[in-house]
Amino acid sequence: MSAPRPLIRDLERSRAEIVLAVLALAGIVAILAMAAIYYWKQAETSRDPGGLIQIVALSVVIYAGMTLASRFPHRFNYPWAITEVNARRQYTLSRRMLTMLKLAVVLLFIFMTLAELEAAMGKDWGLAIILVVVLQIPILGTIVGSYIVKASRET
Repeated sequence: MSAPRPLIRDLERSRAEIVLAVLALAGIVAILAMAAIYYWKQAETSRDPGGLIQIVALSVVIYAGMTLASRFPHRFNYPWAITEVNARRQYTLSRRMLTMLKLAVVLLFIFMTLAELEAAMGKDWGLAIILVVVLQIPILGTIVGSYIVKASRET
């Protein structure tokens, strides 16, 4: 059984991390606004919104879950031992990575919401969703890869 990890309560957030978090929150607000505007306009027609409610709900739940998880970096799984010496740096890096991932996921959901709204209005985007998912792979790979490189330097 391993020793308990150090608990650091005063982890500062960098300006970049705050900006990323605000952008992710703005994305969630945009998703909710797009859905509300659609439903307001949809009252005049009988168009089926399809999976819009599920996309909006899922985006909010994932955003909230990632935001909550970022408050507990000492609970994350790390591929190396966390000690008193490296805990602050490891927790900061992992929280920053989670914030970047949160923004990337929110951007994906914005695009999915737009595609669903266009489809509900009779305009099909075709392979646009597949393109976004394929483009997210290198973005997420870069975020996670850069975290692993930075975090492994001072383990």
